[in-house]
Amino acid sequence: MKVTGLRKSLAALAIIASASTVSSIAYAVDGSYVSNATGANILTANTWYRTNFPLSGGVPPTTAKVTSINWQYNIGMIPSGGTFVAQLCHGTTLNCIDISTAKNGSTTAFANRNASIAFFMQYRVNRTSAFPALYGHPAQLIVNWTN
Repeated sequence: MKVTGLRKSLAALAIIASASTVSSIAYAVDGSYVSNATGANILTANTWYRTNFPLSGGVPPTTAKVTSINWQYNIGMIPSGGTFVAQLCHGTTLNCIDISTAKNGSTTAFANRNASIAFFMQYRVNRTSAFPALYGHPAQLIVNWTN
């Protein structure tokens, strides 16, 4: 009888010990948010135009770090003799990558950067003369993060 009571007591202590251990462990929380915007109209040659992507939906905490970004954008017909340039940027124009040849894609170039800082795209058409306006189209970012 005494052995059974001792086993129950030891089992209860083991459960209590494991429960207190579990509550003290910090778990990583991963998430993502989707941000939609309409691309800026490109009206003048050799000028940067910007599309901001607001933090939306599951906004990450300020301690969250970016893991990857997926993007999608569209642009009208680039005028003859013109060169299209597009960049995906994080926070400032000093943190940009070239996405000119990929209207959709994914990158880890911003990995470990603060996920609570908004992204934007900037684009331009380099050309020596004027051209008809290129009107903005829907664009989307998916920001994946870990905390």
